[in-house]
Amino acid sequence: MRTVVIGLGCLCAALLSGCGGSGNPAVPPATQTVTVTPPSPSEPAPTYTGTSTSTRAKVFDQTAVQESVKKILTDSYKVEGIKTVSCPADQEVKVGGTFDCAVALGDVVKKVTLTITSDTGDYEVGTLG
Repeated sequence: MRTVVIGLGCLCAALLSGCGGSGNPAVPPATQTVTVTPPSPSEPAPTYTGTSTSTRAKVFDQTAVQESVKKILTDSYKVEGIKTVSCPADQEVKVGGTFDCAVALGDVVKKVTLTITSDTGDYEVGTLG
């Protein structure tokens, strides 16, 4: 058996009606006790819905990372002949974390490791392995 105390509505009513005196109705008690009986075992349990307060982890935009890695390898590392860069989806932005991307160079596929350096999504691109 559970007991629920309801008092806010009564308190507001008391404040709005003013203090005692002649001609004013009696102020209801500040709290009221209500008894709630749980359902019997044969009855289905009640369900409750609400809004989750948890937050989802930040993840990298897969397409943006692939384009960025290709640009860095081409412009900074002077790698030529890159056909495609393929990085895994939903990689969490977590400082110190790493993940590998596949880089297609002609008929050869090599990997490059990315190391996350900040919680805002900065990362270092390693050399082709």
